[in-house]
Amino acid sequence: MKKAISIITVLVCLATIVSAQPGGAGGGARGGMGARGRGITGDWMVSQEFNGMQMQSVLSFSRDQDGGMTGQWISLWGLNELQDVSFENGQLTFKRTMQGFGGGEPMTQTFKGTITDDKLTGTISGGPGDSPLRGQRALRVPRGAGI
Repeated sequence: MKKAISIITVLVCLATIVSAQPGGAGGGARGGMGARGRGITGDWMVSQEFNGMQMQSVLSFSRDQDGGMTGQWISLWGLNELQDVSFENGQLTFKRTMQGFGGGEPMTQTFKGTITDDKLTGTISGGPGDSPLRGQRALRVPRGAGI
């Protein structure tokens, strides 16, 4: 229960930050190339329909020590490490393996989409079927905010 409350708190805080920013785009330079030269590193607020409800999640992308892309999917169901993260010419792909519903067999989902002007759009396939995934870059919190 405490874990679910913590995750909900993080999602609400990030949603508040994103909605408070004009145009919904984060400022400042970020590594890599892509939308306005910032690549995909950082956090993205995404939305996906699940059982008739819009579910909010956070995608967080960074680079490892060797410069390769890494990512995490943070949702009410916990944190999943992303595999095979690739971003080239505005095209984003990755895989996510998560525990099956009700403790069932793990399932792997594949995302294929694009990032244009700090907007993420695409389709997540596998598991319960195909579903559109849409989102935008989360606002970067200034260092002066104490974080």
